[in-house]
Order: sequence, then structure tokens, then C-alpha cells
Amino acid sequence: MIVLKKVTNYLKYKNKKYKRLSTFFQVISTIGLVISFIFLGYLWWLVIPFLLLGGISTYYKIKSKNYSYGTEGEREVAKTLYENLNDNYYLLNDVKLPNSQSNIDHIILGPNGVFIIETKNNIGQIFCKEDYWYKYDERDNNYYILPGNPSKRIKGKSADFGRFIEKILNRKVWINRFIVFANNKVTLNLDNPSVDVLKINELVNYIKSMKSFNPLSKEEINKIAQVLRKS
Repeated sequence: MIVLKKVTNYLKYKNKKYKRLSTFFQVISTIGLVISFIFLGYLWWLVIPFLLLGGISTYYKIKSKNYSYGTEGEREVAKTLYENLNDNYYLLNDVKLPNSQSNIDHIILGPNGVFIIETKNNIGQIFCKEDYWYKYDERDNNYYILPGNPSKRIKGKSADFGRFIEKILNRKVWINRFIVFANNKVTLNLDNPSVDVLKINELVNYIKSMKSFNPLSKEEINKIAQVLRKS
């Protein structure tokens, strides 16, 4: 496989950004609470805003951890693709299209089609019913909505990418879109998901087995790759 764009430091940057914010709010909260307790007699009301700042710190800490997991997942998927697909396939990681706010985790241009991948790195039990995603929390035996609905995200990115390619080639191209869970410690419970959902060990065979109804020519692949490398 030919890698045209490596996994960038986008998620790593986000991780560090939110870690710094978490530390900042935690320090302010701690100092404020100490002062409040020292002068508890007449400044007791200061406890409330500093407790809120502590909550904000926890929120940013969780976001930082999520971006760290995301980076690990994307690198694992990129490594699997690179080691198992031949040089007829081109890989671009972390691609941001013009006028788009989000990144496409992985784009593959190959003789049997165009593929975009949404990578998740969750562990534990994940449930998907059509377009609805939930994560089971064994600590309180409850189900919670999975943040950042993967199905809707990949559908939106697929539509944007399809329009992007159409402008380059002056023709429509079918975009194969799917979600990959990179962590082997995940258990997937799928009920008629609206997009294909795979574990990482299924990824390569899935791509190889796909047949395209309107395959790209070598010239078209190079044309798209040339534009995307600048993204």
C-alpha cells in the first residue's frame, strides 16, 4: 500500500489542548476552594463557582482522554491497512476537505473502489440499532448514548467527499463507507445498522472482497490523490 498522507498530530494536538485546559481549571478550582475554606465564615458562597470550575476540569480531562484513545485507534487501523494491502491501493489519513469542519479518518483509493473509514477505539459492549448507538456501563448496569454518532458522522463525510470527487472528475463516484472498531476488547451487538460496522480483524478482507460498479482508472486515482495530499 502506498501511503500518501500519514496520520497527523490533529488528535494529539486536541489531546494536549484539553489536558492543558483541564489542568488550568483544576488549579484555579483548588486554589479557590482552599481560600474559600480558610475564610469560610463570610466567603462560603465562593465554594459554589469553584466547584463548578472543578466540574469543567473533569469535562476537559475526559475529552483529552477520548482524543488520546482516538489517536491510538487511527494509528492501529493505518498500520493494518499498510501491512496488508498491496501497492494498487493508496491511503490518506486525517484528511480535512475544503469548507469542512471535520476530518475523514482514512481514505483508500483502489482498483475496486473508493473507501472512507470512521475509526472508533471503544472497549466494552457497544450496541447499534439502525442509526442509534449505545454503550453499556457495567458499573451501574445502564446503557448510555454513544457520543458522536458514528453512523451519522460517516454518512455526512461520505456525502461531502462524494461532492468533492465529483468536482474533480466531473462524474459521480460511489463511496464505500464503513465504521471500524480498532480495539479487540470491544463487543459489538449490531441490529440492522445503517452502515457496515467491522472489527479491525475484518477490515482487510472486507476491502479486498468489495467490487466496484464504476471503478476508477489509474489516471483518476492519481488525480484525486494529488488534490487530497494538499488537504
